[in-house]
Amino acid sequence: MAVKYPHMLPGESEIWDRYLEAYGVPAGRINYDVHLGEGAAVDPTWPDWMAAMVKTLSTHRCDVVIERMGEVVIVEVKKIAGMGALGQLMGYEALWIRDMGVSRSVRLVLVCARLEADMRALFEFYEVEVVEVG
Repeated sequence: MAVKYPHMLPGESEIWDRYLEAYGVPAGRINYDVHLGEGAAVDPTWPDWMAAMVKTLSTHRCDVVIERMGEVVIVEVKKIAGMGALGQLMGYEALWIRDMGVSRSVRLVLVCARLEADMRALFEFYEVEVVEVG
């Protein structure tokens, strides 16, 4: 069976499908499983295949990145979103700016089935857009 959205768990894929059904496909270039960061150090004595695997598996991976004129939208998809999702998005933003530069504004979006208690105020404080799709 082909992976519908690389790196997303089945429950997360269902949530992303609900988002797409409710809001349509976002404008811009949509990328899934976007790798950011340097990843783990690679031992120079390792074979090329092993070094490549370690780099691929140890970088930080955004669920969805939408690139548009003047804007990059980093999307995290969760069934139940809490502090971890907020931290992931903030980390992805910092790595994006470091790795890709700041030629465009970066917007953070959480797509989830529901939020944990107290989280809405925190996402608002850090200016992260929250879309609950039930």
